[in-house]
Parts: sequence; C-alpha cells; structure tokens
Amino acid sequence: MSGQAPIEAYMLALERGLRLPRRRRRRVLEEVRAHLLEAQAAERRAGAPPPAAAARAVERFGPPSATAAGLNALRARRPALLRRALAPWVAAALLSSLASAAAWALQPSHGHAAARAAQPAPARAREQRHAHRAPGGAAQPAPGRGR
Repeated sequence: MSGQAPIEAYMLALERGLRLPRRRRRRVLEEVRAHLLEAQAAERRAGAPPPAAAARAVERFGPPSATAAGLNALRARRPALLRRALAPWVAAALLSSLASAAAWALQPSHGHAAARAAQPAPARAREQRHAHRAPGGAAQPAPGRGR
C-alpha cells in the first residue's frame, strides 16, 4: 500500500460528492489536496510511517461526504449572501436618485426654464417679440429702450 493511497481515495470520493462548477471544483480539490499533504507531512515529522501518516491526515480531515456537503452548502449560500449585501447599496442609490429628481422637479424655476430652453431659437425669439405688445395689440417699446 502506497503512502498516498488514503489521500488519493479521499480525493476521488470528494470529487464525486462535489456539486461545484468545474473551475471552482478544481481549485477546491487542489486546496484540499494541499491541506491533506501538509497534514501528512506533519504526521511524518511526528514519527509516523508514510501509510499511517496519510491515514491519520485523512481521518483528521473528516469523511469526504461531509466535506463535500459543507462545500456544496457554501456554494448555495454565496449568491444569497451577495444579494443581501448588495440590496442596501442598490436601495440607497435608487432613493438618492429619486430624492435628487424630486428636489429638482419641485424647484419652481426649473420647470419653466427647462421648457423655454427646450424651445427652438425661432420660437423663443417670436415669444420675446410678442411679449411686449399691449393688450390691444399695439406694439410698445421693449423695456430698457427709450424713445
């Protein structure tokens, strides 16, 4: 029996139990393998022979089904945690935008000025020419111009 056999068997069982996207699964498996090899090296430094060191490392890590279940549960919670974290920020941004729009709309000078600015130049000029007519239609001098 090789010194790596318990670790390899553990890795195969863990891989079968993981329900993660391929890239994430590969990273998780690499990380677990690194931890198992570190634990095996620690056992070897403590005086255990290679097969026993690998078996103890796997035993300390726990059953592969429990490890896979825990990692799969983390995957399921991650999007929910992300949504919970982002929801207040999105709500604050929307409320801020609405408050700014309401404040702008409620200012009396903006409504009329914006409507006038949206008029084409000839219509504004015509409006200004007709603004100085008397109620009977007679033209009066524009304010600021004397006769």
